[in-house]
Amino acid sequence: MILTRAVVLARPAIGRRTLSIGLALLAGVASGLAASASAPLIPISLTWLIVMAVLAAAAIRPDIAFLKLMAVAFLLPFAVVPVRLGVQPPIFELGLAIVLASVLWRNRLRPLSLPELSPADPRLWVGGLLVAGLVATTVSLARSWDVEQLQYALKLSLGVGAFYLAASWSRRRGFARKLMLLMAFAGAIQALLATAIYLKPEWSQAVFSWLESIGYPPAASATRYLPDRETVRAVGTAVDPNVLGVTLAVALVAAASLALTSAGSRAALLWLIVLAIVPGLVFCVSRGAWLAAGAGAFVLIWHRRPAVAWLLLAGSAAVLVSPLRIGGLEHLRSGFLARDAAAALRLEELRHLPQVLGSSPMFGVGFLTEPAARFSLDISNAVLWIAERTGLLGSAFYLAGVFSVLAASLRWIRARPEAAGVLAAFTAATVAGLVDHHIVSMPHLVAVYWLLGGTLAGICASEPLPSRA
Repeated sequence: MILTRAVVLARPAIGRRTLSIGLALLAGVASGLAASASAPLIPISLTWLIVMAVLAAAAIRPDIAFLKLMAVAFLLPFAVVPVRLGVQPPIFELGLAIVLASVLWRNRLRPLSLPELSPADPRLWVGGLLVAGLVATTVSLARSWDVEQLQYALKLSLGVGAFYLAASWSRRRGFARKLMLLMAFAGAIQALLATAIYLKPEWSQAVFSWLESIGYPPAASATRYLPDRETVRAVGTAVDPNVLGVTLAVALVAAASLALTSAGSRAALLWLIVLAIVPGLVFCVSRGAWLAAGAGAFVLIWHRRPAVAWLLLAGSAAVLVSPLRIGGLEHLRSGFLARDAAAALRLEELRHLPQVLGSSPMFGVGFLTEPAARFSLDISNAVLWIAERTGLLGSAFYLAGVFSVLAASLRWIRARPEAAGVLAAFTAATVAGLVDHHIVSMPHLVAVYWLLGGTLAGICASEPLPSRA
């Protein structure tokens, strides 16, 4: 499989570089002028600037374009191409498809050979997850044709495919650190924006109206609350507070991992980034995100001081079950003890698990927005969400892929210290998936999740390749 090999990118000729950039700029300027004639100029111009940057980078360096797309995933995940030509695809999904196409085109003359995969190789199980999703979609479409389901399934498949791109490029020295830096800085910007909107509600209408002009949901529906309908939750540009939460949890862990391995002014800057992310993470009021950040922090501390990590974990558990009443702690405790509606719903899912899976245990119900199942719930757990849509086989492949990545990482983490930060971020996202399904249902978070998994798999697979300038 071409994508499972290291992707060696030959430098194109200067003329081809210039032509690629020129064509991207020309197309962007022409289409941007046409679009801005009937839409707000600033947001439209910004989205076209992003489109042009991704197109140009994809033509020259797909790996750099890939990293730029991760910044889009953290900052403007729902922005669409600002001109309608039959369809109006999100910038992130379109860019990821272009990067994949660019990689395939560059490798078109290479002989196709299947790698030897052992049962411990994550590539085997992630490939099985892709196949399970394809089969589930095919079976569902055979029952009832639905273009939206096909589009959604393709977007999720692109996200899972990010695993193979990252597994190839992460063998190069420096790729993992660049990825962590990008996530840290993008997360800090997102957190600062979310915090500013949260603390200054009068700004929200202007910001959300701006976002609406580039494809976001209507500004009137942007404010989110806890079930009590009184406690406002920060959302930033992520639309949903839980999506914002998992994004910031990953960014926080990435920034902390870099700060712990840096010194001097660089370490000070990275700790400032950590501090900048914290308020956004607090104001989104997402228990799943808090648990995710805690899990990632545990991995970072465990890697350096195992005994301290276990002591902190025991102390945190003791405080959680203690009678102490501390603002946010009460919200977290009510979730663990199932004292509120959201936590009760998650327990309800487990009670009705046989009926949910029994509706279509082998192939699932596919990726319909409203599953055509005899029994269906609003699933929040990532594993159950996959099981409902791709069947028990798909969920088994998902679990095998996750555990094989974790097992390889734990086996090599002492020899490959650069893997510690990526492992902590991957662990944070995995823990978030225990209470929120967004890491497997939102295409941009699917890509971020499997990007981290692929990076770990690539780091641990073999000796790293030299870095490119």
